Amino acid sequence: MITTDFTSYLPILQISDIVVSVIVFTILFAMLFKYLPDADISWSYVWQGLYLHQYYLT
Repeated sequence: MITTDFTSYLPILQISDIVVSVIVFTILFAMLFKYLPDADISWSYVWQGLYLHQYYLT
């Protein structure tokens, strides 16, 4: 019988979960800010808006 104690991996898994979530939401919001408006927006303005938006959400 195989028994594995995953409690030693728990902090690593929690940190990786947070990091992956932040990366995914950052990409999704960047795409939303870039492609949703009808205007041509440069990526520098997208990142500025993204950082401002993340500041307000936290």
